[in-house]
Amino acid sequence: MNSFAFEQLFIFLAVAVSTVLAYRGWFKTLRMQLPRWRSGTGVSSMLIVSVNWLFIIFLVVLFAFNGRWAQYWLDERLVTVLTCSAFAAALLALALRGVTRLLALAAGLLMALFYLSGWQI
Repeated sequence: MNSFAFEQLFIFLAVAVSTVLAYRGWFKTLRMQLPRWRSGTGVSSMLIVSVNWLFIIFLVVLFAFNGRWAQYWLDERLVTVLTCSAFAAALLALALRGVTRLLALAAGLLMALFYLSGWQI
């Protein structure tokens, strides 16, 4: 495994850890403290990042079965949409508070960095 692939794997795993920790922080402390709209906005941020992350898992599993199917799903427009949604998730994370905000913001920005790094299946 070359260093570029290792960096991408590290970023990909850091997204998952940041998202889980942000959700845990929101669930334990902020869920009842924040107004409903801020809480919903923050959770939607984490949901967008989670869907992006799971889509990459889906593509990797699909590639393991049939590479042509995965390449069909993976085009430039889709990567652009996923990158923009990761940036949108980072902006939505600003509705949260404290460490949870930083973790959700980091998860969104790391997901966008993962897409912008030119990852390959």
